[in-house]
Amino acid sequence: MPRLGLDTAAVVDAALAVVDERGPAALTLAAVAAHTGVATPSLYKHVKGLADLRERAAAQVRTELGAELREAVQGRSSTDAVSALLRAHQEYADREPHRYALLTARGQGTCPGQVDQVDAVMAAALRGYELPEPELHHATHALRAVALASAALGGSAESRGLLVQLFTTGLRAL
Repeated sequence: MPRLGLDTAAVVDAALAVVDERGPAALTLAAVAAHTGVATPSLYKHVKGLADLRERAAAQVRTELGAELREAVQGRSSTDAVSALLRAHQEYADREPHRYALLTARGQGTCPGQVDQVDAVMAAALRGYELPEPELHHATHALRAVALASAALGGSAESRGLLVQLFTTGLRAL
């Protein structure tokens, strides 16, 4: 039975439900259509195709992750902020492995020059180091790489602590 009132947000929600249930490789227009109870061509009223749907779903995941990171670093600065950010990043990756895999899939990161909520929170966490703008921009990208590596390794608190120490020592040296 077709779902009444289907809109773009509902299509993205359905895409994330497919990802949650079966992983990012299972995200197809046919799977989303089946989940929403509409014919596949009906989805084209809301998305341009599978690539657009994947990007919209990844953008939603970046928004969710950004909100969790913002909450984790609120009221913190410097090393404490970086540590809290990496811990929250790891917790999200562990709790939402399929969504996180969608986020980190090739081509699903932000475009060069695009600033999203995740990068904005990372930059805010680094402001305590009083880096001038060019270095802050590069440090934000470096922190993103550290967070991705930490999540990929599934490191322990001790490993994450060492990453924080190494990264923040380098920042202070700038």
